[in-house]
Amino acid sequence: MEKLIRLLCLGLLVPFTIFGQPLTPFPKKLLPADGTFVLKPNMPAAMLNTSNFNRELAIHTLEAAGITALVADKKTARKPGFIIEKAGSAAELKRRLQTINLDDSFDTEAEGYVLNISAKSIQLFALTDAGIFYGIQTLRQLLQNYRTERSIPCMTIYDKPDFAVRAWQDDISRGPIPTLEVLKQEIKTMASFKLNYFTLYTEHIFKLDSHPDIAPEDGITREQIIELSRFAKDYQVTLIGNYQSFGHMEKSLNKPGYTHLLESGHILNPAMDESYAFLSSVYKEVVPAYSGEFFHINCDETFGLGEETSKAMVDSLGLAGVYALHINKLNGLLKKYDKKILMWGDIAAAYPDIVAALPEDITVIVWAYHPADSFDCAIRPIVDEGLDFWVAPGVNCWSNVYPDVKSAEINIYNLIRDGYKLNASGVLNTSWDDDGLNFFNDTWHGFAWGAENSWNAPPDLDKNPSDSEREKRYARFNQAFDVQFYGLNSPDESVTAIIEQFASLHHSGIRDALKNNRFFEPVFPIYAEYIQAGEIEKNQTSLLLLDSLAVRLNRLIPLVKINRTPLDYL
Repeated sequence: MEKLIRLLCLGLLVPFTIFGQPLTPFPKKLLPADGTFVLKPNMPAAMLNTSNFNRELAIHTLEAAGITALVADKKTARKPGFIIEKAGSAAELKRRLQTINLDDSFDTEAEGYVLNISAKSIQLFALTDAGIFYGIQTLRQLLQNYRTERSIPCMTIYDKPDFAVRAWQDDISRGPIPTLEVLKQEIKTMASFKLNYFTLYTEHIFKLDSHPDIAPEDGITREQIIELSRFAKDYQVTLIGNYQSFGHMEKSLNKPGYTHLLESGHILNPAMDESYAFLSSVYKEVVPAYSGEFFHINCDETFGLGEETSKAMVDSLGLAGVYALHINKLNGLLKKYDKKILMWGDIAAAYPDIVAALPEDITVIVWAYHPADSFDCAIRPIVDEGLDFWVAPGVNCWSNVYPDVKSAEINIYNLIRDGYKLNASGVLNTSWDDDGLNFFNDTWHGFAWGAENSWNAPPDLDKNPSDSEREKRYARFNQAFDVQFYGLNSPDESVTAIIEQFASLHHSGIRDALKNNRFFEPVFPIYAEYIQAGEIEKNQTSLLLLDSLAVRLNRLIPLVKINRTPLDYL
């Protein structure tokens, strides 16, 4: 009881109690202890067996909190202060945890860590550079939480992810093509939320020596991909190679000399040998540019297959047979590059015969973007064939002035939950630029929510308990996002509350209220419902809400300490 009273009293002195730390992703296990660690201007620090990048990152993290790291050598490594240690083996890590009376049964695996904060020192242990990196991210967030108090409550954190693959996708083919510096900032930010794989959805924007007329002038080059991959490696992020290889190929092939390879306006014709010669030449340049183990062939939404030049082929083999044959041909083309192939699963799920005919080592990505209560029916056809699979929710930004945040909240949580339940090996959270109008700066919140649930997979519960758990977790995440992304330190200061209220216009009953197409409509009404009874009142209510949100946002902006730029897009 005395210990509890001391902890509660501590909660009156600091902005967050130890039980309500605004951390995201939230650690697997956070155990409070008596006392606090005082943050002094100068701190002895030891970095043992740590990569140069993690060493510099740790020093920078302390400096950002107003602490100068006095880096010690091995002789002083066990003295109080700040200690980072990458153990040489699981047995060595176990011994180190035993020496300071921590739980030596905790298995950090490849990406986990143990962070111990006592009154005398901060100690971070892991088996890998990835574990050290993620431990530093958690420490950075704790320092952010207590930057004005100059002390951190004592605690021990045992943490590791539920999914080995925690990926995100940026569609750079149908919207603005980001610069290399923008992509690097994207990697730094997403890595801070412990995401570890990144793919650039690619149709026509890779600049090919063998097909120089396909990519635009500002397309991405092999050299840029290599540079980006090297940059990402330090942040524990691996780039996933990507090239659309069946549908959605109109931007690649709707050019002189290539249109004969198109079917139904957007599909690569599977009945022509020349189609595979084209892909072979593309793969020869694109695939080696990526050093990571995965390559994504996409092959989704092949609507119109068999309706034109491949009709005879489909009549003979069936649509499922032609689709499966195409995937197997691509598998053959890619074998020599020693990559693990990824493909979208929508067509395979719609035609079960395809699933049985797929290469057994392929990974099928089950995508769904609507806020369903369950996604089992989309996943089961893949699971039943024993294929490896990922799940791909979305941030619901496509064709919208601003993302549909509520739909994304439910979709991301429920799809990751069902994927984990059915043994998915990875998560790929997506943004899409379907109509070419999308700002990535509007999607940070949705991607961070995906990171939270990729690190901490939601439990498999019945609908009502699951909804309750999601709402509780989402509220905690939103508080943490305000603190960690915007630098706000009071529950009364919330950008996420403004985001949610603005995005709620998607569900206001006003037709297409936050859709891009509504923004570009002519002034006169083109739908009868625009002038039905009650519509004026709905719009007036929405205008009052927008005025109120604008006032609140303008008051908050001076208090936002980091990442102000995304607010320009809100």
